Amino acid sequence: MGDKFLMYFVQEPLRKRPFYITGIYDAGVEDIDKTFVIGDLALIVKLNNWNADEIGGYELRIADFNNLDTANNFLSDKMPLKLKSYMVTESYAAIFEWLKLLDVNAQVMLILMLIVATINMISALLIIILERTSMIGILKAMGASNWTIQKIFLYNASYLVGIGLILGNIFGLGISLFQSQTHFFKLDEESYYMKFVPIKIECWIWFF
Repeated sequence: MGDKFLMYFVQEPLRKRPFYITGIYDAGVEDIDKTFVIGDLALIVKLNNWNADEIGGYELRIADFNNLDTANNFLSDKMPLKLKSYMVTESYAAIFEWLKLLDVNAQVMLILMLIVATINMISALLIIILERTSMIGILKAMGASNWTIQKIFLYNASYLVGIGLILGNIFGLGISLFQSQTHFFKLDEESYYMKFVPIKIECWIWFF
């Protein structure tokens, strides 16, 4: 902070201007931190001989990211031929490829968790049934039907699953709220492009 340095602008002729470092920002993405400098717009206007109504480009944001291609095509049709629009997925292709990989990993993890949970539920039911073999024999001897005996185990399994779901959701929601407020769980910024595990809590997810 406070150091003086020279910045060279590739023009004809080559120009250089002195600057002072008045602040250091951290976007959390190494490619952005190494590429961009926040400086005085007035100097850029002067170096490029721009008029007051001229700029280097606009940045547009859309409400729904899924409509990015549609918005870009609309802009391309409306803009003059000498202008061109670039989508953020084109400017930072590596980051978005990394995000797609994360989505695949999340789907694989969810499938594995579902398989493990199903196997555990089946194993628990089998253990309960094996432990109650004598009880099943007594009920059959008393004239109970197969469906009556099955309902006993289904009710018991529903009770266990219900308690597990309630406790699991309470624990998961508590951890999510804790992380969203404190950012306690950290990440390697060089690998994940962020300092902490981000949490976004949406009510409809918890109901499904």
